[in-house]
Amino acid sequence: MAVSRVDILESSTLRITAKFGPVRKIKFIDLDLTLEWSNKIKEAIQSLSESNDKLFAYDFHDELKIQRHDQYFLVTPFEKLVRDRLKENMNLEEALIRNENKRLQFTETGKWKLSEANINFKICSSYPQYHFLPNSSDFDLEKLAQHRSHNRFPSVVWRSKQTRAVLVRAAQPCIGLFHYRNEDDEKLVKAIASCCKGESPKRTFPELLIIDCRTTHAAMFNRMRGGGTEHMYYYSGCDIKHMDLPNIYKVQDSFNKLVACLASNNSQNWLSELDGTSWLQYIGQILSSSYLIAHYITKDGLPVMVHCTDGWDRTSQLCSLAKLMMDPFYRTIFGFVLLIEREWLEFGHKFADRSSNNSSERSPVFLQWLDCVYQLLCQFPEHFEFNEQLLIKIGTHLYSGQFGTFLCNTEQDRLEQGLSNRTCSLWNLFLDNSCWPVFNQSYQKSDSEHCLFPETHYGRLKLWTNMYSKSLQICRPDPDCEELEFTNFFPPEASSPVPRDSEGDAVVIKSQSATNSFEALPKQYIEQESAAPISGEFLNQRHLSEDIEIGRFSPCDQTDAPREVSFMSVPSEYDTTPHALYVQQLPFNEPLGPRQPSLSAPVQSLREEIKMMSNVGFNCLREFTIIS
Repeated sequence: MAVSRVDILESSTLRITAKFGPVRKIKFIDLDLTLEWSNKIKEAIQSLSESNDKLFAYDFHDELKIQRHDQYFLVTPFEKLVRDRLKENMNLEEALIRNENKRLQFTETGKWKLSEANINFKICSSYPQYHFLPNSSDFDLEKLAQHRSHNRFPSVVWRSKQTRAVLVRAAQPCIGLFHYRNEDDEKLVKAIASCCKGESPKRTFPELLIIDCRTTHAAMFNRMRGGGTEHMYYYSGCDIKHMDLPNIYKVQDSFNKLVACLASNNSQNWLSELDGTSWLQYIGQILSSSYLIAHYITKDGLPVMVHCTDGWDRTSQLCSLAKLMMDPFYRTIFGFVLLIEREWLEFGHKFADRSSNNSSERSPVFLQWLDCVYQLLCQFPEHFEFNEQLLIKIGTHLYSGQFGTFLCNTEQDRLEQGLSNRTCSLWNLFLDNSCWPVFNQSYQKSDSEHCLFPETHYGRLKLWTNMYSKSLQICRPDPDCEELEFTNFFPPEASSPVPRDSEGDAVVIKSQSATNSFEALPKQYIEQESAAPISGEFLNQRHLSEDIEIGRFSPCDQTDAPREVSFMSVPSEYDTTPHALYVQQLPFNEPLGPRQPSLSAPVQSLREEIKMMSNVGFNCLREFTIIS
């Protein structure tokens, strides 16, 4: 799921490119072996593309349930978010929206209502079931939804308690070449503006601003396909601005160029190559557009409605980023999780298509948004409860297939497939009481509505190398770093158990070269470099062949990323059963909690430099379904 492409280079070298940037090169002893493994990887990618039932998320959950039924990874999002945090006894979506209603004081004013018109997704299958709408009956929601692309009607997603202005999201209106109108849609937009009218003395004209994420030409082109943009003659009192943001195809093309640039050895023209990717320019455009939305709402008291073509890509980017700028609640770990749940998952961002291998609509839209959050984090580090590691974990697990959080295109699909009970939730990594590795030590809590206005020119932005090239491995190795050799030796007859203490728990050792804790495994089982070292428990063990001999790693950077893995030979009788090794992922370098065992004698024989697990899965040398 995480592999973007596989290329055969000279000298029997296989290059594997991950969808989120990192590149790993694997050298084989001859070309035939290289071709064999290239075909195996491509077949594995194809099989995953044809059926979601083969994803690791299901096997990971089932095996974890067998081995450790009380593990907190098995806690559902409902139990974690609703019962533990919100103390409510209702379904997840309803609990989250009622929490927002209470926090932002929507219904207290008497001008807004919490609508259940889309319950059971009867109006729009890609929308949430609950929405904030004006407390009036002048419009027919079912009729006006037909005037918007995919029935994605205007929905209020945030309200400023200071200016009373609101943020609204929608999809493009279907006006076509003949400027078709829908009076119910016009009434809804007018009602939204009226609910904010008179509460802010700063606002004159317009009464509501429409932000179209596309260029003017793109909006006109969509009219030929039945779409378009609002005609100001019908939407009186409104104004419209076009943000000229790139579409998903330009974003994918830009990211491909960025990955090639990071893997390039051309140091002389590297900056010009980076500039040619337009990646930072696009990041700056998104930041600038979100800046504009936040300024209009918080400074001018002007309600803003955002839409693109379908309302699930650029609209999600701008709305969620603007909310992050305006509301300090979303800059907490818990608030950030709720922000992604609402603006991305419930509002139907097509995660399955955007991260698929065979989809023509593949594009790193969500990863691009995480990069924008990273820019805010760099410019305002004391305003975020979390640090960069949280963003990297989310970015890698977007493609890892280990969790069910980002599977499927819509919330309706996730509910129908029962993913909350069949897979583990990524949020359990961050909402546990011991999530200190992602906690920002310089965080200064603020309960007031303090808006962040960042620098948006791309010359002031930073390239997120820790995500795109260091999250799993370094594309351009540091010549000054020290290389270590590890022997991966798995004799078939090996049967030594994982070292455990008197209580039956796996032994944890303290590395002398870092302050991180790592679980100890006997040397005959594995010695593996970690991309971002974390604690973990070895759940199920099977034997590999002794023919795999040497891996070369370099620990110079903060992510301890492997530089190169050299394969001496691969036996034909290889056990190709997927996911033969299961690893319980715990938050980063977190100890095992209250059951943390004491040191024992077998630990003394281990090398102090051992690193064992990748932050997104077990880096087993016989499995190529890993992220690397």
